[in-house]
Amino acid sequence: MPVLDIEPGQSPEAPGSMSFFRQGQSAATGFQVDTDGVMTSGGQLLPVSVASPQDHGMQAWTHDPYGGSSSALTVNGRIYLVKIAIRRACTVSTIWWSIGTPGAAPTGGQSFVGLYSSAGTRLATTNVDASVAGSGAQSTAITAQSLAADSFVWVAFVFNAGTPPTLVRGSSFESTPNIGLTAATLRSAVNGSGTSLPASITPGSNSTTNSLALFAGLA
Repeated sequence: MPVLDIEPGQSPEAPGSMSFFRQGQSAATGFQVDTDGVMTSGGQLLPVSVASPQDHGMQAWTHDPYGGSSSALTVNGRIYLVKIAIRRACTVSTIWWSIGTPGAAPTGGQSFVGLYSSAGTRLATTNVDASVAGSGAQSTAITAQSLAADSFVWVAFVFNAGTPPTLVRGSSFESTPNIGLTAATLRSAVNGSGTSLPASITPGSNSTTNSLALFAGLA
């Protein structure tokens, strides 16, 4: 059973402290906030200065875009997936992504960004022909989606153009970002090819081969 222990300050103006831990265990094994506002979990200092999606007006993301140290040329027709963990319930209506080097001459009606559930059901898809030749941060509107806490979704990309865009990604790719994961839970994957995003995908068919740890955020 969890225990919440709150110690008030010595005066109304003085800060107090808080501990949240399992009954029968030491408070130091749980989550603590001391009188200086320093937070620890299991005795380890929490990096409170690290940026969160909320700092950027988002609900969740693949990773901090500050760490987007590389970019990768996408391949025409290849369907790329990147997983976003949903830690708390939220409603999203925008997908953020980023172009490192603009593409050119998009094939009409054949470039899309969308969203899939963990079961492989397509939740949303939006044509992004007009964004292919853009650069930097891109915001793509989607039909509003209510996402449950402790779940995950995949943001999906497919491009078809004379020159497909180069997208911002993390510094690693293929197997490394997916250590310890099954095909159906990969953080970055490739799942088929086409000129649009299919109504459903089979998560068990996800592959790390040619996958890219692309940046994506949900707002």
